[in-house]
Amino acid sequence: MNSHKLIRPRTPRHNSKVERRHRKDQERFYNQVKLIG
Repeated sequence: MNSHKLIRPRTPRHNSKVERRHRKDQERFYNQVKLIG
C-alpha cells in the first residue's frame, strides 16, 4: 500500500515540477488578462 505524505505549500524543494508549472500557468494567465483596479 502506498502512503501519501503531506508537504507544506510552496515548497519547491519537494515539488519543483508542480511549482514550476503553477508559475508558468500564472504568468500566461496574467499576460493575457487585463486586470481592472
